[in-house]
Amino acid sequence: MSALVADVNECEVDQGGCEGFCCNVIGSYYCKCPDGRRLGPDGKSCQDVDECEEMNGGCQQTCVNTPASYHCECSEGFRMHSDGRTCIALNSCSVLNGGCEHKCTNLGNNQYKCECRKNYQLKRDGRHCELRNPCAERNGGCAQTCHSHEGQVECGCRPGFSLAADGKNCDDVDECSSGQQKCSHGCVNTVGSFSCMCNPGFELGADGKQCYRIEMEIINSCEENNGGCSHHCEHTTNGPHCSCNQGFQLAEDLKTCIDSDECSSGQACCSHFCRNYPGGYECSCRAGHTLNPDGCGCDDVDECLAETSGCEHYCVNTLGTYECFCRQGFRLDQDQHSCISLYAELDEEEEDEEEDEGQVPVLPELLFRNAPQLLHYTSALHTGYSNDQSDYSDEDEEREGQRERRGELRLNSQIVCLEGSFGDDCSLSCEVCLNGECSDNKDRCECSPGWTGTICNQTCPSGTYGKVCNSLCRCQNGGSCDPVTGKCGCPPGVQGVFCEDGVFIHSLHFYT
Repeated sequence: MSALVADVNECEVDQGGCEGFCCNVIGSYYCKCPDGRRLGPDGKSCQDVDECEEMNGGCQQTCVNTPASYHCECSEGFRMHSDGRTCIALNSCSVLNGGCEHKCTNLGNNQYKCECRKNYQLKRDGRHCELRNPCAERNGGCAQTCHSHEGQVECGCRPGFSLAADGKNCDDVDECSSGQQKCSHGCVNTVGSFSCMCNPGFELGADGKQCYRIEMEIINSCEENNGGCSHHCEHTTNGPHCSCNQGFQLAEDLKTCIDSDECSSGQACCSHFCRNYPGGYECSCRAGHTLNPDGCGCDDVDECLAETSGCEHYCVNTLGTYECFCRQGFRLDQDQHSCISLYAELDEEEEDEEEDEGQVPVLPELLFRNAPQLLHYTSALHTGYSNDQSDYSDEDEEREGQRERRGELRLNSQIVCLEGSFGDDCSLSCEVCLNGECSDNKDRCECSPGWTGTICNQTCPSGTYGKVCNSLCRCQNGGSCDPVTGKCGCPPGVQGVFCEDGVFIHSLHFYT
């Protein structure tokens, strides 16, 4: 029985001669290289792997090999994408003309646009060009028909017309004088056409040109089925002649009477709205207007004279609507009709102060959520809303005199915050402004249009809009007002800039 033989670890001596790593195995060993390198032919040395040899290292443009690694580079006029492989053109016009079929114009800031040569226009893809159809704009300047040939306009005329000397307008062809009519008796020229006429005792044949002598008993062509006419029939040598009642017109068959749309043709007299009916039409007016006795015009309704405004103090009529205003010393309530006395609000404040007499005095407006940053507290005698003695009543003067005899001092409080803070308790800063920005003095939030509140977190009250919500909404008939722009959103069945087109007063026009 042979003795056990211990394995020799060749890697213990000089790493087995390996340039990289030496890996011992039972009875032998082998060398290994780090990433980015591979074993040489001798099985011990390590050689650099050129990653650029295979698929350009994944680089879109230039691949640069480095020891045990590599990196991508871009040509001039390109920059490297964040993926480290793709190249983006700095000036797109410098690469394949920006993809433009005709001209590429650099706009700066890595922007460009494609343009087309004369008589061409861009396709919807914004890169390719197509021949412009000059007839698409104002019919190419042609009076009647327009044809495009290689981008050039060719004008033409309908039958019965010929092209004028200017190559655009069309002149009527007088078929009667040119001999084109071939009428057996007489010819009458019309615009774009002609008609043949017969002498007395003759009638026009079916071809509309040949005249035949009447040698038989004249039969009234209107006797049977009214000559095929819808309304009126008149017998002529050429057969029945149909006509229509007022408000109707003959159809193409020259027998059937169809309604004439006065609203579309411009024959109606309506100043606001027009609705067509068979044989007539009706006029109507926008809200805030009433139909004139003539049935056509619309007169403004003076809501102030009609006492329908509901204004408590003053009413000012405007075209199609009205507005309420209050006397001096009052302000308009939220309903935009009632007036609230400013002095009544003042008396309520005074009553609250009198109820607090005998209690430990608490300075108004000093309720803090956090420790305030106060510099000083100012006070002054309360003198009301106006310095005008005519607005200062004897009762107010007596009340103020009683306070002075009792030694009372009414305080108007003002908190002055340190720089960079503001609010009732100086706890706010510019960072809390939501829908706006901080003022230059950093002492308040200046709200964007449509927003209000200390930190601009409230939309404008109903009925107002715009900057500091100081614009009055004009929406009518239940329309909603956009707090930013004041644009009216109308309910179903109502239209108009101010939703004024919601109520119609009709006048019917019928013809017999």
